[in-house]
Amino acid sequence: MLGLGSGRAARATGPVGASTPPAPFPASPVSQPASTPQPLRTEIAMAAVEAPVHQQTAREFLRGYYGERWPEIEAKIEASGNSLDIPYVFTPWEEVAAQFEERIGLSRGLREELVANNIGWPEVLDLEHLDANFPIEALDSPLGGPVEFDAADVAAIATLVAEKNVELAALAEHQVALVDEYLHQRWRTGDYIKAPFTTFGVNDRMGFHSQSHGGLGWAISITLTNEECPDVPRLTERIAELKMEREQLIYGYLAERYGR
Repeated sequence: MLGLGSGRAARATGPVGASTPPAPFPASPVSQPASTPQPLRTEIAMAAVEAPVHQQTAREFLRGYYGERWPEIEAKIEASGNSLDIPYVFTPWEEVAAQFEERIGLSRGLREELVANNIGWPEVLDLEHLDANFPIEALDSPLGGPVEFDAADVAAIATLVAEKNVELAALAEHQVALVDEYLHQRWRTGDYIKAPFTTFGVNDRMGFHSQSHGGLGWAISITLTNEECPDVPRLTERIAELKMEREQLIYGYLAERYGR
């Protein structure tokens, strides 16, 4: 049985378009005609070669599925770069829905990635991070140039921002949990786009997070919007404020120590 594939989830840290539906999902390869057997004797007739059985393409199936809407949808699918002229086997949605349900929500790896992106701070602060993110010119350098931070700066700044990072981590975890719950909620209520082959051409929703999955002849897209999930963008705003407050603490320390 063909398995499910996942489209890349947009991040919850900024507005994104409706998720890119997964690539077209090919059915089994077209059967090849059997090779012509060699005669055992000259008087035995050659076996007839059967013509390959025609297997419908995605284009042929979708033309019948969408009817009058097909020309518009066809153009959008082709514009996306997906090929419609590949074998396609339709499976009733009821037979595959349970396998899609297993993929709904945020994986542990994606949750960790989203949280880390929202915190925006290394697990262990080092000189490399300070040099890359807080360059300031040294006053005592006749030719100019950045301040050379030292271990004392690393220790002082790590202590200075520790409380902000704890608060950021808590908010980031809460935000990711909300996104995961909203995705499951949309699935339970049927508030998502599903279509045979691909959701290109039928999905134009925009939001701050999208998730797509494809396989078994179907594709689905779930899009979360600010209007429907207002508590998530509010958390995003608060996270941005905390990051700015953290940055102000750091520059305040640097100004006091280096006069910049």
